Amino acid sequence: MIIYYILNFVSIVIDVYTYVLLIYAFLSWLPSVNQSFIGRFIRKIVDPYLSLFDKIPTRFGIFDFKVFIGMIVLLIIKRFLFIIF
Repeated sequence: MIIYYILNFVSIVIDVYTYVLLIYAFLSWLPSVNQSFIGRFIRKIVDPYLSLFDKIPTRFGIFDFKVFIGMIVLLIIKRFLFIIF
């Protein structure tokens, strides 16, 4: 029973972090908002996770798919946890 609550909490945390990654991606299009307090705060939260993907070639032309790959990895981890338990 307690494992259900733990998995539910982890699922919510992964969902919230996925939304933060999505906001980070949108903020990269708006330089003035990206330099604000909110932008710097989100960057402090997201950059350590996205730095895990620095060695993977995620840039194709002018597009960087690091955020997209980070979101996919989080969703795979979430599915894997629910499959195991």
